Amino acid sequence: MPIMMEQPSLSLNSDDVPGPHYSMWKTVSMQEGITPTEVVGIIANTQATLKSMKRSLANVIINCHGYEGGLGLSTGGHGKAGFTIDNVGEFGTLKGMNVGPIWLVACQAARGASGIAFCQRLAVVSGSAVVAGEDNQELGLYQTYRYYVGLSGQIDDYEGIVYLFYPNNTYRKDIDPEEALWTVKV
Repeated sequence: MPIMMEQPSLSLNSDDVPGPHYSMWKTVSMQEGITPTEVVGIIANTQATLKSMKRSLANVIINCHGYEGGLGLSTGGHGKAGFTIDNVGEFGTLKGMNVGPIWLVACQAARGASGIAFCQRLAVVSGSAVVAGEDNQELGLYQTYRYYVGLSGQIDDYEGIVYLFYPNNTYRKDIDPEEALWTVKV
C-alpha cells in the first residue's frame, strides 16, 4: 500500500538504487560519489527556497542503500561516501529550519543497536523526526506502476518493523508508517 506524502516534499534518490525512483514536489537524483555535505546542502537550499515562499518542507525522503547492520546510509552509491554515526552530525545544519520528517527508504537503516543509534542521532541533530525500517526494503510492483502512469507524491510501504525517532531522543518501535505520517510533526 502506498504512503501519500504531504507536499511540498523532497525526494533524494541515490543513483544505484533500483528504479523507478520516488517523485515528489522536488526530486533529486544523487550522483555517484555525492558527499554528505552536498546531500545536506540540497535539503537546506530547498528549505531556504520554500521559506522565501512562506512554506516549509513537509517531508524529506532519502532513497538509498543502507549499510548492512544499520551502520548508516550509502547515499553516494554502494561503497562510496555516505552517512555513518561519525558524520551524521552534518544534519545539524537543518536544526531549527523547520524541516519535516526524514523518511529513510534504505535497507536495515534501523537494524540492531547500531541502526537505532544512527537513526536516533539523526533525529536529534537534525531536529526532525525520522522514520526507518530494520528490514530489507523491496521494490514494490505498485512503485513501478506508479512511475509509469505518472503518479507522484507517494512512497511504498515499509517491509518489517518500522521505527519513529523523535528529536527529543526517544523513539517508538513497530509503528504504522501511514498513521505516523500524521503524528510525526514535533
